[in-house]
Amino acid sequence: MGGWIRALALGALFVCGFAHAAWAQEASQTQRAQAREIYQRVIAFNTSVEGAQTPAMADYLAGLFRGAGFAAEDVHVLPLNGTAGLVVRYRGNGSGGRPILLLAHMDVVPALRSDWERDPFTLVEENNFFFGRGTIDNKGGIVQLTSTFLALRAEGFVPTRDLIIWFSGDEETTGATTEALLAQHRDLLGNAEFALNSDAGGGQLDGNNRGIAYVVQTAEKTYASFTFTARNPGGHSSQPREDNAIYDLGDALARLRAFQFPVMWNDTTIESFRNTARVFPDRRRRTCDALLSIQATGCSADALAQRFAFFDDAHDLRRDNAEWRSRRERLAAKRRGDSELPYLPRGAGRGCADGAARDRRQQGYG
Repeated sequence: MGGWIRALALGALFVCGFAHAAWAQEASQTQRAQAREIYQRVIAFNTSVEGAQTPAMADYLAGLFRGAGFAAEDVHVLPLNGTAGLVVRYRGNGSGGRPILLLAHMDVVPALRSDWERDPFTLVEENNFFFGRGTIDNKGGIVQLTSTFLALRAEGFVPTRDLIIWFSGDEETTGATTEALLAQHRDLLGNAEFALNSDAGGGQLDGNNRGIAYVVQTAEKTYASFTFTARNPGGHSSQPREDNAIYDLGDALARLRAFQFPVMWNDTTIESFRNTARVFPDRRRRTCDALLSIQATGCSADALAQRFAFFDDAHDLRRDNAEWRSRRERLAAKRRGDSELPYLPRGAGRGCADGAARDRRQQGYG
């Protein structure tokens, strides 16, 4: 099956904490069936803010670990304000150094049944794809870590260092469970040397299931929230004012909609673009080449944005990855046209305009 597969960087984990004999074996049918069962069960928990079933999911997982032989003092459900986190320690012999922290989150973004073709909280497998809220983000990571711990425990494996799971309960909202963990339960983490996050990075296979890329996260782009407030003297609805505060707020939002952020980059993004341009022979390569030209020459213009637009037109129908098609269809309903294009700064650049004209001719646009 082609497409993106988000996975924990187990290679690094094995090198750092596992003996080769433990991970060289393929998972047995029993282990695969157990992982599939856990996957189905955790998808069924509505762990959104609205569903409020994260504590129940944490209890379910804690029961699996305790049932597999993990000591009670090594399995901790930490309730907090209607949600919960889970800490599990797999004790090693200490010969490999300080612990490794393994991360995932149990909560999901809300999903309305009316917006989905299938029940979002029922795991469905069709044409080698899984459907359901959280199948990737991030219950897939939960299942990978949980099933790996259970399988290794059943084999009697002892790692060379402690391996510590932290499943947070509100990554999609406030992050309060992680803040509380660090502030009130830091001792449960030991003096971990580093952490591996199952909710970042991932690998891609080609149509023959051969690995062609693996992405490693080095940083995270965060967000900022702003509140818009409009005030005026007010009045009565029988005598509407021209300077209605609602209209002022609407004008402010219209200006925000028209705003385009400048193109920004750092060492990580530039290196990522370079590698992507080498690996992928499709529109992503052209996109990366264009962005690299911005970084190298300062060329940036509306004309460059037009280059992305007709690449979009010419290549959309040739996409053969079902996940990207599904994503494209969802985005198109909100933003017709350049829905996957980066925000580019306004301005003029002759070189970019010339490139746009050449590309249009090559694509048969005249």
